[in-house]
Amino acid sequence: MPARNGFKAPASGIVFLAVPDAAIAATAERIASSDAPAALSFVHLSGATPLDALAPLRPRAIGSFHPMQSFPFPRPPEAFRGITVAVDASTPALRRRLNALARRLGARPKAVGDVQRAAYHAAGAYASNFVTVMLREAVLLPMPLATVTLTVYWPTAVKSGAKVAPCVAPWKFAGCTLHE
Repeated sequence: MPARNGFKAPASGIVFLAVPDAAIAATAERIASSDAPAALSFVHLSGATPLDALAPLRPRAIGSFHPMQSFPFPRPPEAFRGITVAVDASTPALRRRLNALARRLGARPKAVGDVQRAAYHAAGAYASNFVTVMLREAVLLPMPLATVTLTVYWPTAVKSGAKVAPCVAPWKFAGCTLHE
């Protein structure tokens, strides 16, 4: 539920804070000053932000649910199939609920605590964004060097299961049609 004009809390359930990372703590403080029921749990969707950003909402259960997938535009629930979702929670009950939600969406839940969270997020950004940038840069190189670079990196990306954005080049390579 959008909370642009205030927050009306349900009696129970999970509230997902889908706000920019920098706004999580302020949003938690704003909600904590309301009369949110004790049976309500709060979960942020950040891959790098620790659970302490939700500390103002304690003693309610707090957690983190981060899909290792970019969502640059709205997508159906099927977009979660096969991806990893980092899960953390302040209570075992909330952790079980978040794991079950990930599985219902077809994703693979992975326990990622505060100590691991920044490295997990950096690894995901590196694996996704770095491969895409390297492939883009490779196709801009002179043809012989670009062919060698793609030969090295493309099979590695495919074997790792990385979801690589389409490449741009005027030739065919590795069974994929690359285009301008």
